Amino acid sequence: MLNIPHLLSALVGEAVTVLLDSAMRPGFQCVASMGGADDDDAALNRSKRNRMLAYAGGGVGLLAAAGGAVALVLAMGPSDAEILAQINAVTGTYECAQLGVEMGPSRSVRLSGFARSAADLTRLGEELRAIKGVGPVEVAATEVVYPHCAVAILFSGLPAVAPEAGPKLDLQPAGDTITVGSLMKLNVRNAPFDGYLYVDFYDRQQKVFHLVPGPAVQNNRFPANASMVLGEEKPGGRLYKTIEPLGQQVIMVTASREPLALGTRPEMEDAKTYLSALEPLLKAAKPDGIASSLKTLTIVAK
Repeated sequence: MLNIPHLLSALVGEAVTVLLDSAMRPGFQCVASMGGADDDDAALNRSKRNRMLAYAGGGVGLLAAAGGAVALVLAMGPSDAEILAQINAVTGTYECAQLGVEMGPSRSVRLSGFARSAADLTRLGEELRAIKGVGPVEVAATEVVYPHCAVAILFSGLPAVAPEAGPKLDLQPAGDTITVGSLMKLNVRNAPFDGYLYVDFYDRQQKVFHLVPGPAVQNNRFPANASMVLGEEKPGGRLYKTIEPLGQQVIMVTASREPLALGTRPEMEDAKTYLSALEPLLKAAKPDGIASSLKTLTIVAK
């Protein structure tokens, strides 16, 4: 049964009441007679019929208006704000994801950022399209596997610094790709302040390799703008040979004015364990006390 709004329901009820009343009493009082009794009765009856038709027409009009209002109420969907709230509720359930939402004409939705797997991206698209009132959905977000997604989220929450104000790391020779099985050399430069360097290589198998401090560079305190090359063939040095799996890798370099209380750690460990120790230390540091940078490189087939 349709639920007619209270105001319209009252108006319709009043119209019906008037219609019934008009059938039981004259709509006016005759104060002068211009003809005989029969003429008066005929005129009175005609007047009653006209009044009844008028009230009936008004009642039908009100019912039509009520029907239109009901149709309007039923046709109204959720507002843009309500749809965005539902979208944010969906995207907020995905772990290791950083997603942006744009709503365009006809409530079209564009999803940017990243999620930890292609399966998550597919499921996100399906869940967004299932929201009532949403138009076309474009999933422009990319896949960033764990632990790279966690490193990216951690890095984005740190104080932003200009490139020249933070530490720097480049592949040698310069580039963003390296062939599997080749030796990796990295040029590292400290931030423009005295402090401690931390260079960590995150692979695609949820492991982290500590390059600095590490077996090759145990003392990680450096003066401002100091530079070094990791992976050099020299006495006491350490060589780094790239292996599978192929694909993107992430190296995070952090310079800190004070040593981070990370304790003695193995050269390789589970990334989740290390990040759980590193994250609170970075977030607790003074904004001008740390500076970080990220380097992505891709291992490709021969």
